Amino acid sequence: ASQSWTDNSGGGRLTFISSTPSEAISYNIWFADSEHPALSTMSYNTLNATQTKVSWYIEGDMQVPVIGFYLALLADTMIGPAFTLGLENLKREVEQQSIN
Repeated sequence: ASQSWTDNSGGGRLTFISSTPSEAISYNIWFADSEHPALSTMSYNTLNATQTKVSWYIEGDMQVPVIGFYLALLADTMIGPAFTLGLENLKREVEQQSIN
């Protein structure tokens, strides 16, 4: 499965590369017109009957000479809110399913 989007920062696309329902989902993600993907993984570990720890991370090489280092330092500021929103949406959906 894959998806793409456009936005003010240039958009991007992603392609899912693995899914193990009880462990993790991984996908390659390209920002703007990047030739090289970053690897993003959302892993989850059941802590007990009512709690699951979700970890979401992204790793890759900054392909921008000179300023790539600075962009990497700002990555959390730039994409952190999208990760937070995604995790909040996931939490809401899971909690709503457990009520129904």
